[in-house]
Amino acid sequence: MKKKLTSTRNMRYAILTNPVTGSLSIGEKYQELGPVVDILGPDCLVYGLDTRNTQEFRACARRLAKRTDVLVVAGGDGTFNEVLNAVPDKTVLAYLPLGSGNALRHALRLPITLSGIARRIKRSKPRRLDLIQCNGQKALFASVGVEGKVLLEREKFVRRGIKGLESYVRATVKSVLGGVEGMSGEVEVDGEKFPVSKCFSLIVSKIKFYGYGIMIMPQAKLDDGKLHTLLVSLELFDPNCGLAAALVGGHKGGAYRACREISLKTRRMMPWQLNGSVQKKAKRFRFKVLPAALRIIF
Repeated sequence: MKKKLTSTRNMRYAILTNPVTGSLSIGEKYQELGPVVDILGPDCLVYGLDTRNTQEFRACARRLAKRTDVLVVAGGDGTFNEVLNAVPDKTVLAYLPLGSGNALRHALRLPITLSGIARRIKRSKPRRLDLIQCNGQKALFASVGVEGKVLLEREKFVRRGIKGLESYVRATVKSVLGGVEGMSGEVEVDGEKFPVSKCFSLIVSKIKFYGYGIMIMPQAKLDDGKLHTLLVSLELFDPNCGLAAALVGGHKGGAYRACREISLKTRRMMPWQLNGSVQKKAKRFRFKVLPAALRIIF
């Protein structure tokens, strides 16, 4: 029988990263992770840099989850999301930010250096945080609408060698100036249905930040058993908009509400994202909270 995680002594750690996350080369990643390996112990090794696609990377994550006590994910928010959806629920994870936006770094209030994060991992115990489930996948933040378009545009800038915050800003400006067609359809919040039109984005999150430390959901909490949702629409402040009247609390960027489930049906196929990873377009989205579903050390 596998020993329960009751102590941080003699823990088996493994670091999982991939060859494409962030702007570092494979050699630079080994160099960056070297001090982390020294801190976590001689049995800790770096895996995943030889994987060639998402399927191989997820398979590597599943293998490591079976033989380690703590699987340390080194990458961006998208890399963490791939591992989250590949390994069993009982897997204990940790996070080392090697990506671009690194929303999780800000959400978890991690130290600035990788060595500082490693030392915290070494002395800490697992905590349980909530997750979001959407269309069968798990995440800590998600959205339907304009953010998916922005991320697709950002990928084009990255391929041209424009990376970091600059690529995100350029993609946002191009997406907005190019015109964003609002979503129309129906949203259901904890069993109550409302029509929506000209809705540019539905954001569902457990964390306060997007990438680069951009505050998007100040009310969000990691362990309160609720979804934190924000509807961004041109009609938010129209008194005839039923959804605006139903959503309470208010937000500078839209209408905010905490709930346990929220569903969206749109009239046309819409882009969407989970933890910064663009997903296949869809018309139906169902989000629900998974209380205490994530085991993580930070």
